[in-house]
Amino acid sequence: MDDEVDTAVDVFGAAPDRDLLTTDRAGATPAQIGRYHVLAPIGRGGMADVYLCELRGPHGFRRQVAIKRLHPGLADDPDVASRFVREATLAARLVHPAICQVYELDEDDAGCFIVMEYLDGITLATALKELARARWLFPMPIVLRLMRALCAGLHAAHELRDGDGAPLGVVHRDVTPSNIVLTSAGQVKLLDFGVAKTVQMRTQIGVVRGKPGYMSPEQLARRPLDRRSDVFSLGIILYEALTISRLFPRTSLPDMIRTFAEAPPPDPRAHRPDLSDAVVAVVQRALARDRDQRYPSAAALATALTDALAPATPAPSGWLAWLVATLRERQGEATSSWTSGAAVPGPRAIAEASTPPPVATPS
Repeated sequence: MDDEVDTAVDVFGAAPDRDLLTTDRAGATPAQIGRYHVLAPIGRGGMADVYLCELRGPHGFRRQVAIKRLHPGLADDPDVASRFVREATLAARLVHPAICQVYELDEDDAGCFIVMEYLDGITLATALKELARARWLFPMPIVLRLMRALCAGLHAAHELRDGDGAPLGVVHRDVTPSNIVLTSAGQVKLLDFGVAKTVQMRTQIGVVRGKPGYMSPEQLARRPLDRRSDVFSLGIILYEALTISRLFPRTSLPDMIRTFAEAPPPDPRAHRPDLSDAVVAVVQRALARDRDQRYPSAAALATALTDALAPATPAPSGWLAWLVATLRERQGEATSSWTSGAAVPGPRAIAEASTPPPVATPS
């Protein structure tokens, strides 16, 4: 797969890179952020750095977290700082098994920072890239587990209400493989609500936030958005999870706009001929350019995909954990967990428990 154009921290779920310890943009990696001890950098994006940190308390108490901090210099930009605070405020209200949990927003002498759940694993972007390199496909039960988790998490965000019970109208706007983490424990987690919008927000005229290769037609056209924009992005994720191929390999805005105007989305059976008509119909409806023709919600998409894959059942967490461990081994990474020090089950151990390997792509 082509590299994803990404302006966010896209290696949040990757194992910490010790080589980054002395290469922070501001100089050396800080030893401490607020009351948290910094262990290692995790990732770096267009706006922020993320660090693996540890809270230490009496009687040997230890808790590892991820901390996201704006790059030096950006903290003084009022627009950037307000978006950062808004991200933390919104994400802290999103408590769901498929969403990365935000614990708190705090500040020290260097500015505000977000404290969140540390996810040990790999991004879906990394998984797709490694699967493409190995010429493997996701087994259908893993596709179903992945999509049902994402749909459930996004539906929870879309349904979020304020203190008076009024819908907030949350739209993520950046549902991409680099913002999805597959954990070593077999979980699926959506993260980075940094460009999410609500009905209370005023979107700047002429500003498009997100990544072109995963935007809906209305997002590219700068029209008002609702939850169906995220459903379109989920359709792209579904296509790529099924085929291990980019739906829109060209990622500039002009190219994307021309693509929508000139050609329909390609048939996923070009990459995976064994797909049923029912599954292809789900993909095509999720990717309908007219949002009135799409699924009305992420929950409706999950239901349709489940029905299309009947009698398949979602993969157990052990399958996904095995896949994460296998792909890490292919990258030459260790398969032990940074969060607990416990070994991730190796491919052979889980394979012996009837976990199937990824299937080979058609030749």
